[in-house]
Amino acid sequence: MNHYNTFFKENCRNIKNTWQGINRLIGNEFKSTKITQLETEDTITTDPIEISNLLNTHFPQIGPSLASQIQDTSSKYNDHITPTKQIFSLAETSSQEIFELIQKIPGNKASGLDKFLRVF
Repeated sequence: MNHYNTFFKENCRNIKNTWQGINRLIGNEFKSTKITQLETEDTITTDPIEISNLLNTHFPQIGPSLASQIQDTSSKYNDHITPTKQIFSLAETSSQEIFELIQKIPGNKASGLDKFLRVF
């Protein structure tokens, strides 16, 4: 356990290493698979360029192929929504309120998806 504490303390500012450590800890190691041959309906291909071309042709067709199998329907999305009496609203706020809330965020937290740092 001490090993992991040390590892995560040393890598707390390196998200890539942190995720590698998490994946190693839960046994979720990335394993690369090399495709050496590909069997189609009538042939077996071992040429890497041909394999690449076959895969590049196959995968873009999956979505349209599946979509073409979906039956048309006359229902609309709101036919499947249950009415509710809940109300969602946003209250007015000021820049001062937001600033004060940001100041309450601990300084040792990483930025989120928005890449905003807590420091102003």
